[in-house]
Amino acid sequence: MSWNREGQRVTGVYLKSYLKSYTVIGTVENSRVKYGGTVQHTIQLAQPVEILGTLRDRILLDEDDLLTV
Repeated sequence: MSWNREGQRVTGVYLKSYLKSYTVIGTVENSRVKYGGTVQHTIQLAQPVEILGTLRDRILLDEDDLLTV
């Protein structure tokens, strides 16, 4: 399986280690390998979500935070 998930529909957990986590659904816009070798994805959300008082339509998720692909 490739690390590049551009165009794939995914479900993931945003802010998993924070006080409140958010389960999100969206499409991967961009995948990149970060310094150190971990993979991070830019997710275009299917529905905007209010996170910490800000309405967001895109978020960043690490590969480890994805639930389904």
